Amino acid sequence: VDTVVDECDRWLAGLAVMSDYSDHQLLELLDHATEWLEGLHHQEVLAGTLLGAEPGTGGALALAALRAGRGEGLDDAETIRRSPAVLALLPPAVGVPQRLPPAPAPDVGTAAPSTAIGPRERLRLRSRWVQELGARVAAELGRRLETRAALADADEVRSLRYEELRRAVQSRSAPGPLHARQREARAAACSPPLPAEFRLTTEGAVVPAARPGARPAGGVGAGGGRGTGPVTHLAGHPKPGDVLVVRDLQPGLAAWLPGLAGLVAETGGTLSHMAILAREYGVPTVVAAHDALRRFPVGTPLLVDGSTGELTVLQGEEEP
Repeated sequence: VDTVVDECDRWLAGLAVMSDYSDHQLLELLDHATEWLEGLHHQEVLAGTLLGAEPGTGGALALAALRAGRGEGLDDAETIRRSPAVLALLPPAVGVPQRLPPAPAPDVGTAAPSTAIGPRERLRLRSRWVQELGARVAAELGRRLETRAALADADEVRSLRYEELRRAVQSRSAPGPLHARQREARAAACSPPLPAEFRLTTEGAVVPAARPGARPAGGVGAGGGRGTGPVTHLAGHPKPGDVLVVRDLQPGLAAWLPGLAGLVAETGGTLSHMAILAREYGVPTVVAAHDALRRFPVGTPLLVDGSTGELTVLQGEEEP
């Protein structure tokens, strides 16, 4: 693992700025990034299978770097430049402005986890850096294609498949009108989301369904002990002592973990990045809790048992 990590770091450190590369070199860089991602993911699987528990996560390292950057008054771009570890708090995206989450307060009543990370987390962090490189290459190619009128807008590069992007750069023309794909993407973004876990009835209707192995009224315990508190959703700006109920375990959730009384997710697994980080912070965590956002509205007093996966409303009745 050390050899792979060192080689990856040397490769990344030797890269120039995007504008210094020709189109052909950018395509080669994208190919190399894909190869590196495949290799890093393979090594990560091996590390997770063969090695034992690790001392910390990249998320903990990212939060420490975020706190330091905020303490120095750095903006998001400078914080990322100085401490790329904070990218663990952001999902990879092409051509989207990077906005880091707020840094958690240092005095929220829970000890910060170790920022020493093991082999698997070191590999996972490099994977995120290589993803970021690929996203920046694609964004640069999108800008160049817009300049040449091959794309109506640089953001259309997000609608291109990998081979389509290659052909567009080589032929200096787009694969055809992308309006239909963009309309479909907008329609999907604006349509009501599907339940995190669902099945189709005989009439073709979508209904929520529990994951096999999950408790009927709860989910799958991901550790962290037991905790109680009022339910909040992300739109409510979680506070220490709240039970945060979310649809999925996004990277940016790390900023809200310290001090939470519980974390409940409709999706995710016990070995997901955020579930591991939540355990480091001692936050009781339950994943695969189907339809949790609807069943547990804001303000619901909820007991979260990270050992058994039980979710218990302490007062009143759950919504039917």
